[in-house]
Amino acid sequence: MRRKLNRFKYEEPSESDLKRYYLRVPSDHVASGIHGLPYLNAKEIFGDSRPLVLDLGCGRGEHTIFHAEAHPESGFVGIDVHEKSLRDACAQAGLRCLRNIWFLSVDLRWGLDLFAPATVDQAYFLFPPPVSVSRKRFENKELINSRVITALARVMKPGATLTIATDVPDAFELWRGTMLDHPEFEIDRPEPIEATTWYQGVWEQHGLPTLIATFRRRSVEPERFLLNRPFVIFDPIRDQPSWHESLMGVLGGVCRLPITRDLEEATKAHTVLVTTTHLDRVVRERLQTVARRLVWISGLYAQPFSAPFEGMVAKRAEEQETLVWADAAIAPSNHARSVVATTYGDDLARKLMVLGHPLDLGRFELPPPSAERDMRLILLGQRQDFDKNFLLEAEICRQLSSEGYRFERASNTSNPELATFSRYASRYLGVPSTGEPDRYHEQCRTAGYVLVTSLAETLCITAIEAVAGGCIPIVPDHSAFREWCHADNRYSPYSIADIRRILADAPVRDHAIDQYRPNMFIRRLRHMVAVLTYRGQTEDPT
Repeated sequence: MRRKLNRFKYEEPSESDLKRYYLRVPSDHVASGIHGLPYLNAKEIFGDSRPLVLDLGCGRGEHTIFHAEAHPESGFVGIDVHEKSLRDACAQAGLRCLRNIWFLSVDLRWGLDLFAPATVDQAYFLFPPPVSVSRKRFENKELINSRVITALARVMKPGATLTIATDVPDAFELWRGTMLDHPEFEIDRPEPIEATTWYQGVWEQHGLPTLIATFRRRSVEPERFLLNRPFVIFDPIRDQPSWHESLMGVLGGVCRLPITRDLEEATKAHTVLVTTTHLDRVVRERLQTVARRLVWISGLYAQPFSAPFEGMVAKRAEEQETLVWADAAIAPSNHARSVVATTYGDDLARKLMVLGHPLDLGRFELPPPSAERDMRLILLGQRQDFDKNFLLEAEICRQLSSEGYRFERASNTSNPELATFSRYASRYLGVPSTGEPDRYHEQCRTAGYVLVTSLAETLCITAIEAVAGGCIPIVPDHSAFREWCHADNRYSPYSIADIRRILADAPVRDHAIDQYRPNMFIRRLRHMVAVLTYRGQTEDPT
C-alpha cells in the first residue's frame, strides 16, 4: 500500500515541555563530537541508573509514551529527525506529566555515538522507512545498516534486546540478515508490541501482517570505557597572554566548547585539541592514549622573519616534534601552512587544516555614523618585541609625529629586553611601548588607522579587531595580511612612501574579516573533525 504523507495537526508544546523533554543535535555536531555534551547514559539524562530504553525512529512517540507510562521505573529516549513529530510527542508527554521520557532530534546514522558504551538495556526499530519503497538516491539513508548495528552493539549492554517490526517482507528479510551477519547479535524470541503505532494501526485495518524479530546482544563483556567526553580543549598555557585569554573566552563562551587545564581530564576524551604546539615530551606521552590529537597553531617559531633568540633551536625542535605527534593541526592562515611546509616539509604541512581564528568581532561594532573619528590618531596594532619590526615603526613614528599624527599602542606588553630602547623611543620618537587594555575597545572605535609593521604574522588579530571597529588598516603586503586585507590597504614591505600613500588616500575598502567570526570557525572545526572521523566511509557527516 502507499504510505501516507506525514501531514498532521499537532499540539504545540510549551517552552517548559520543550526544555524538559527535547534536545536537537545537528548531524555535523554529532559527527565531529564537538557539541559540549558528555557521553549520554541514564544518569546523565534522568539523574539515576535506571534501565535505559531507546525507541529508534520514534515518530510521534506513541510507543515511547505508552511504555513510559506503563514502566515508570525505566527511562525512555525517543530518537527521530522529524521535528514536528517530536514536538507533538513532547506535548503529549507534558500532558501526562511524565518524568521518565526524553526525545532526541538527531540523525540516527551518527546519533548513537552520543551514548556511552554498554548503557542501553533495550531498543526498538518500529516501522522504519525501507529503501525498497524509496528512490534509489536514498540508499545511503538506510537506517538498519552495518554501521548503525555496530554502533548499537557498542552502546547496548550484554543481554540487551533489539526489536524490529515492519510490514514490508523484503525489508524484513534484509534487516534480519544484516543483524544476523553481525557477530555480537543473535536471534531471540520475538517480543510482542504492546502499543499500537500509527503505522501498525493502518496495516491492521488493511489486514496486513506485522513482521517482528527480536535480537539479543551476546553476553560478551564490552571494552573498558574510560572516556567521559567526545571532545575537549586542553589548555596548558599558564601565563595567559591577552590574546590567549580572549581566545579562551570565545571558545568557552561564544562557541560553548568544553575547556580543561587538567591533563588527567584531557586524557579521558576521545578527541583533544591542545591550544599550543609547544608541548614537552611528558605531556605528549600522557596524551598518547587519546584516540585523536589535534594542536592549535597561533604563532610559529619557524617564521622566516623572526629575530633569533636564545633557545630558538630548541623551540623549533619542540614545535616540529609536536606536529609529528599530532594527528592534525589547526592553522590560522595559508601563510602559516606555507611556513610549516618550507621549514619542516610537505609531510607535516599536509596535517594542517586552515580554519582561521575565532574572533568575537561583535565586541568591535562600528560606532554610530554621527560619532567622530580622529584621523590624526594611529593605533599601533602589535606588541613591541624582537619578532616585530620595531625599528621601522620608530622611524615612521618619528616622521609622522612632526606632522601632527599621534600614536597609541593596542598591546599591553613589551619585551623587557627592549626597555632601554622603549624609554628612548617613547621620549623622543613618540612611540608608546605599551597600551592600556581598558581602553582597547575605545581605541578601535576612535582611531583613524591601525598600523602594523611586523613581517612575521600568521594572522594579526589586533589589526582585524581594529578594522571591525572601523579603523583603516595599513599593513604589509606579506604574510597572512593578503588573506583578509584589501590590496589598496597593503604597503610594500619597508616602504615608508607606501605607508604615506595609504595615509593620504585613506582607502575605505571591504576586508574579508567575517571569515574569522566564531560561527564560521566552529563550522569549519566541526567539518574538519567529522572528515577525520569518517574519512574513507561513504556516509556524509554533514
